[in-house]
Amino acid sequence: MATQPKERRDWRQEVTDTIVDMMERGVAPWQKPWDDKAAARALQMPHNGVTGRPYTGGNALYLMAKGSALGYDDPRWMTYNQAQEKGWQVRKGEKGTQVEFWQFDRVEKVKGDDGKWREERVKLDPPMQRLYTVFNAQQMDGVPAIQPPKREEWQINETAERILKNSGASIRHEGTAAYYSPGSDSITMPPKSSFPSEVDYYGTALHELGHWTGHESRLNRDGITKFDYFGSTQYAKEELRAEMASVFMQAEIGLPHDTERHASYLDGWLETLKKDKNELFRAARDASKISDYVMELDREKELSNEQAQQLQQGREDAQELQPNDVPPRGTPAYAAKLRQSIQDRNATGDYHVLHAQVREQMGDSVNFGRLASDEPIKGKVIAETEHSIALEIAPGQAVALYKMDLKALPKPGQQVSIGAPSEQGREVALDRMIEQAHEKTQARHGEYNSTALRPDESQALMQGAEQWEVQKQAEKLNPADKAKLMAKSNTQTAQAATKKQELDSAPREKAYIENIKDHAAIAAVARDGKTVALPELNAVAYVDKVSGDLTLKAPTAAALQALQEKTVTPDTVVVNSTPTKADSMSFDNSTGDAAGLAADALRRMGAEPQNIEKVMGLTMTPEQRQAKLKESVEILQYDAKELLGNNAKTHTAQTAEGNYKGPIVGQTAYHVMQQVSATQTVAHDKSTFNGQVPQPGQHVQVKYDQGRATAAQVAQTKARPKEKAMER
Repeated sequence: MATQPKERRDWRQEVTDTIVDMMERGVAPWQKPWDDKAAARALQMPHNGVTGRPYTGGNALYLMAKGSALGYDDPRWMTYNQAQEKGWQVRKGEKGTQVEFWQFDRVEKVKGDDGKWREERVKLDPPMQRLYTVFNAQQMDGVPAIQPPKREEWQINETAERILKNSGASIRHEGTAAYYSPGSDSITMPPKSSFPSEVDYYGTALHELGHWTGHESRLNRDGITKFDYFGSTQYAKEELRAEMASVFMQAEIGLPHDTERHASYLDGWLETLKKDKNELFRAARDASKISDYVMELDREKELSNEQAQQLQQGREDAQELQPNDVPPRGTPAYAAKLRQSIQDRNATGDYHVLHAQVREQMGDSVNFGRLASDEPIKGKVIAETEHSIALEIAPGQAVALYKMDLKALPKPGQQVSIGAPSEQGREVALDRMIEQAHEKTQARHGEYNSTALRPDESQALMQGAEQWEVQKQAEKLNPADKAKLMAKSNTQTAQAATKKQELDSAPREKAYIENIKDHAAIAAVARDGKTVALPELNAVAYVDKVSGDLTLKAPTAAALQALQEKTVTPDTVVVNSTPTKADSMSFDNSTGDAAGLAADALRRMGAEPQNIEKVMGLTMTPEQRQAKLKESVEILQYDAKELLGNNAKTHTAQTAEGNYKGPIVGQTAYHVMQQVSATQTVAHDKSTFNGQVPQPGQHVQVKYDQGRATAAQVAQTKARPKEKAMER
């Protein structure tokens, strides 16, 4: 008689049933009230007691639930063999808890064309599910006692405040309810004084920040982007994710979370989980992403080389697998790029950009972190950003290194052996940073539109554009290197000022107004009705008639006053315009005063406006403008790939009779970029618009008629109620 085949165990269904039972009894991890705030501050994420690696997603949730049900207050879990290797003994009769891992690839030996065997990473399709049995440290003898984290309330508050500030989220304090509004992408909080304590306030604020991460420019989560109405299934799913994330964040930094509203969501959660065993894992996966995203706003996780070598290879904690599942591209750095002008994008978020590049090459299962030790290390350079490189040191493992620590910069693809950083290497890197700052400042003369500057940026430029650039780079360094960099910069600035003074005192020909066709004048920037002088840029222009070199000299106080008071002198062209208009330009005359010169004056002098392109006050020929437009489109093409993936395409608009609809997702000094499909974007020349140029975040329809564009805001395809918000 044939034996019946053993029925395959459905681990996910078992986990879901366990969590549902705990929810019905009110004892799930996110339902625990934690009245004892000291105990709440001591809560930690489950992690492997040998490698130190935290569990995430469904594994983290299940181990927290099992630990709570069995009365364990130790977050360390490990396999039997790992315990044995440490000399720890699992007590007889103890039952383990199973966790799920997915293996996405494996290392195999292959024979190359040269006949030599080598190891290569082979992708598994489909990925392989593996179940491992782990035991809690409290089920063992010989395990050293664990010291719970000492989290003072003031430290928790300080960390949370830093996270909120770094997020850049719009937070209003009014009313009595806390909620996130998807339509306005803003958080509303009651006044801090309305909460029992500051830690309660921050616990609520970070919960709402969890909802905020779902915006399409960040983690792009359906619960936010497809929000329909309160009480819906979609709404309940989003709240479940936010509640789980609150528990994970509590374990990270000790913040409590509010459990009062659970009853209103419970029925919806239970119904959803009972229908689909995988929903729990999707929710846990999203909760881990929420928690990771929010925590990354506070610090960059470091991973020591010694610890990295111990991590398991090629495996990822249990998460719901989806086709082509890649890490979200909506990082803080990218969101900032959409909000800020091009000149300061990527000033922050260097680590996030590098991490995204590494995951694209090595998969979402890669173990990645900063190299915390000074030990020599070997590997292959696989990614590079402005300030860092990524080194693949083993299959499934990569580390980030600061360029500051390297004597010479290796190129992506090179196999390198890197020793401990040296003082000589740091000095070379500091000098190169100053050179890059100078190069960037010079490039911006022809790349950036001064009218796009924010007031704080204008102020920074008034203090010296090059020093501002150096200061931005210095903020990313440790205190000692920061001091060295600023000292070097100040010395070079002083030397440059001395040389400039010598040049300015030498006799030379002035560039008079009649030379406007051939030589640049300097733009006056209007801001809130006031003319803002940019010393490095808004200056008197001199030209050497032999060499054609153009030099700039800061305007006199009298010149600026004349410009602001709209005064003119007999030596200037008299025009009927105000110098505070953005399209006005200031020019030197023989007396050193300044005057406004409008388009009609240019025409009287034979210089048609379309042939004079004003960018930071410098003129460009049509050929130069075309080169800048081409460069601008190339920048947008790069941004499109970062936003939509490597298959994204960017083309310029058909100005004869083009008609395009979609959101504005980026811009440069010359173009705005509009997304018109899942992988297609269109670059619109800003100078072709009649009226106001659409801004990033607006959903518009752009129509062309004989080369001129008109933009009209339209309702988004996925309409959302205007007055509705995602409430706690």
